Amino acid sequence: MAGALIQIPKLSEAVKIKQKKFSGGFIWGVCFELKEPAAEDGHIIQHIIQTERGTQRENGVIVKNVDRTIQYWEAWEVKKGDTMPQQKQTVRAFANVLGVTVPPGDTTLEWDLPVNDIFFRKYAIGARGNYTINGLAGFYHKALPPDFIIAHPQTGAGALKSTITKPEFWNINGLNRQVRFDYVCETPQEAKDDSKQHLNGETTIMNMSYFDSWLKTEKAAVK
Repeated sequence: MAGALIQIPKLSEAVKIKQKKFSGGFIWGVCFELKEPAAEDGHIIQHIIQTERGTQRENGVIVKNVDRTIQYWEAWEVKKGDTMPQQKQTVRAFANVLGVTVPPGDTTLEWDLPVNDIFFRKYAIGARGNYTINGLAGFYHKALPPDFIIAHPQTGAGALKSTITKPEFWNINGLNRQVRFDYVCETPQEAKDDSKQHLNGETTIMNMSYFDSWLKTEKAAVK
């Protein structure tokens, strides 16, 4: 493959949290796995684009409009000879960082299973809208640029090293995952109504040309 991209990772079948909805939100947890052991130290780097549009109501009155798109690159270290990154986190720990309380005694969502990457969202009562997240991941032998930092204030990568600046060696091919979550949680009853929450996700091998066109389609659909 051209450039610094060495391998396109796959998703581990042994460790995963399948896409699933819960009251007012969704989760999808995965572990990345290389098809061949790393010939030298490197990183799985993922380009993330998140788009969120919606409203928040209080007592039936809209108090907040949301229309935002952010993008960033996040990285997991893979040591020579390994096929998987060591950095893992549970959904419970990730939710706590976001200030979301895990339902007491709820074991159905595998809150304590360590995974590499988590697509997760939880909306408060009064919310309505849609949220999309796209990830494009590849394995590189390159050292990370110095602007990759932990707890970056402008990304959602948390404990992972991340940046908002595209690395010079970035390649537009990779493992692509995308999710769209449409939600209606304006009342407690709606938040618990499965028919009011729609979750669609897919995993493919593709490049950024599709990634960009998909995002443009999403933007056009809400105008």
